[in-house]
Order: sequence, then structure tokens, then C-alpha cells
Amino acid sequence: MNELSRQNQDYLVEEIIAFCEKWGMWKDVSIHFKDLCYADRYYKDDEAKELFEEVGGKLSPRCYCYKTDVKLKENSAFKMLFDSTLAEVFGMGVYEMDWDDISLEGKLYIARNTNVLEENGYDEDDYKVYLDKTEFDSYEEYKEMLLEENDKEFIKFLETVSLGFINLDVKVADHIEEEFVDILDRYGLWYEPQDVCELNCYYSDDFDDKKVKPAEWVVKKLTLN
Repeated sequence: MNELSRQNQDYLVEEIIAFCEKWGMWKDVSIHFKDLCYADRYYKDDEAKELFEEVGGKLSPRCYCYKTDVKLKENSAFKMLFDSTLAEVFGMGVYEMDWDDISLEGKLYIARNTNVLEENGYDEDDYKVYLDKTEFDSYEEYKEMLLEENDKEFIKFLETVSLGFINLDVKVADHIEEEFVDILDRYGLWYEPQDVCELNCYYSDDFDDKKVKPAEWVVKKLTLN
């Protein structure tokens, strides 16, 4: 059967980890291929450490890899097991997350495409604390800057914000799911939820490992390592 090469498998896992970390979701997640499992958990026993160095040493330091023998469904490339966060996104179209766990890239998207700052209790008085340290004279002037997407200043602001636990509208969950689907598309895969905490990813009918298109950044990263 034509299936993902080990190299493309590593590329895919690294992209999924980056995707999960962007949205604060790389927690209690494991990715199971037929002979290897990639997980966020830290395996402390000596055997697991050796296996990690052997088969997963080039991957993200937040990913630990160990040998496994799992049964996958017919035509399945891998399956994912995860906690309620990913389950809510893929199963219920809901995204609830601790603001501090989200990457700056994720925060930028959320703040520009939702009213998360206002809806979660961050109002004009809160902005004033930040405005005192910038060239902005008013809340409205600052909001105008946000619309112009001045990343440098916006990131400075986001680094000072702590909103706590946030509950976002459906379109953010839809966007997150679309990002995941886009990753799978480039690898010739598609997914379907299995249950509330599991999904299976399958090979498309025209899958060809030679036509897989990993992101340029992941090829560069794993090649340099």
C-alpha cells in the first residue's frame, strides 16, 4: 500500500504540533501511527528516553516519540487522541482556551477577527494603562491602529494582556478546523471524528507520497536538525 514515508510522517507531526501550540491545544494529545506514537507527555523511564532519541530527536522538544503497536482502521494513516479542547473544536465547533496558552499569532487572529478583548472584560480603562506607555492619545486612536494591523505595536500590547479563560464564537473554531484540514490536504489526507476525544485521518483515493507538500518551514527545520 502507498503510504506516508517516515520523513513525511515526521513533517506532518511537526506541523500538527505547531498548529496545536498556536492555539494552545498541545496538551494531553497523542498522534498514533501504526508503529509509532508522538505525544506531548514527558516519558521519564529510560527506555522511552532512548526511543525518543532514536526516532524523534529532531522533532519539537515538546514532542516525545515511542514505539507502539496500535490497530488502525482500514485506509487510516493515523489517529489522534486528545482532551476536551480539541474535542470541542472538532466535535462541537466551540473554542474555549486560557488566553495565556495561545501563541501571539493566534492572539493576533482572535483580536482582529472577534471582539474578544471587549467581550472578556478588557475595556477602555484597561487600555489606558497601556496607552500611557505609547504614542496613542486615545482608545479610539489605538483601535484604529489595530485595524491597520500594526503588528509591532499590537504585539507589545498583547504581551501585557492577561484575559484568563476565554470563550470565543463559532467562527474561530471554524477557522481552526480549516487550518487543520489545509494541513491534511497537503499530505493527501482527510479526517473524521471517531468519538468525543478521537479522530481518524485517512488516505485520499489518489494519495501519492511523492506528491505530498510539506510546509517549507518544517522541511527547513528538520533538515537543519
